[in-house]
Amino acid sequence: MTAPGVDVITTTPHGTFGLVSGSSVAAAHVSGVAALLLERRPGLAPLELRSLLQAASLPLDHPAGAMLVVNACAALAKVVPNLRCPEIRALPASVSSRS
Repeated sequence: MTAPGVDVITTTPHGTFGLVSGSSVAAAHVSGVAALLLERRPGLAPLELRSLLQAASLPLDHPAGAMLVVNACAALAKVVPNLRCPEIRALPASVSSRS
């Protein structure tokens, strides 16, 4: 699993959203999802945490190579009973075609 540092959605000034690039924002995204999982299940072992993150990731075809992007809702749904998430099978072409 990677934390792709390209086209990570984030909040921007004036209540809007934008795409930013850089490993610092990608690492924060994956770390945040890991923190949410650990908040719900504090006893998760590192390998269990990694397995949950990978199982809740979506493929992204990108010029830099194939990557997995963590779906936060899908990850939490694995530890929160009755949590429903919108079904996302793959990331939109508009995201994966950006460079």
